[in-house]
Amino acid sequence: MSAMRNDLLCLFVVCGLAACADSNSAGSGEPGFSAVSGAYVATADPGTCGLWTTVTPPEDFDAICRGGGEDLQALELSMWEMVNADRAEHNEEANGAAPVGYDCAVAEVARIHSYDQCKAAQLAHELNGKTPGDRLEHYLQLSFGADFFTYGENVAWYPDLQLQAAEDGFVEEEPPCDLVAGGHRLNILSDDFEAIGVGYCACAGDPNFYVTQNFITFDPGFAVPGNAYCDANFPGWGG
Repeated sequence: MSAMRNDLLCLFVVCGLAACADSNSAGSGEPGFSAVSGAYVATADPGTCGLWTTVTPPEDFDAICRGGGEDLQALELSMWEMVNADRAEHNEEANGAAPVGYDCAVAEVARIHSYDQCKAAQLAHELNGKTPGDRLEHYLQLSFGADFFTYGENVAWYPDLQLQAAEDGFVEEEPPCDLVAGGHRLNILSDDFEAIGVGYCACAGDPNFYVTQNFITFDPGFAVPGNAYCDANFPGWGG
């Protein structure tokens, strides 16, 4: 892998509410675990979450992803703040969306995927036979269409702790409302998402790092059908 190469991938999936089962009251009750009955409440203070509360990490995770002593949660939370800064800056395009909450359990799933990408030396949404939705179901023991209703994923492979550059690469995609050329931007500015988890892996032996943004909606009444901004400004955009 070249140290100068920057790669980005995105994915967005919505479960149409009419086709989905009713929301279930699922979850373990552990701190940071997000499946709840009633309206979803994001982690109140993500800084208090343990690094691993819901997911059991691989034995070599620290050696692979934080061998230099990186403060993973500080890096991940800084990217969450970047996402919300972008939602505020582009709020018209985001259809007036509120900031996304942070979910520590979802961040653990994102962190595992960044680790898996590093181990495979491959930037991808699907690894080890699992899609982003599969990973959320597997690690959180939830069901898409019953416990969560939308999800999206942005992944990046970028050099030298340049998280802001990676975030800028996501949100500065042009043109807006382009499902192919602007999918990362659509995820970041989507009013279909209520929470995010970010997972970082420094990736031992690679001059670049991997970072995964997992977006999600748990509340069946939250998702907004369509995209008013894109519908008005880019007719036929395809959402």
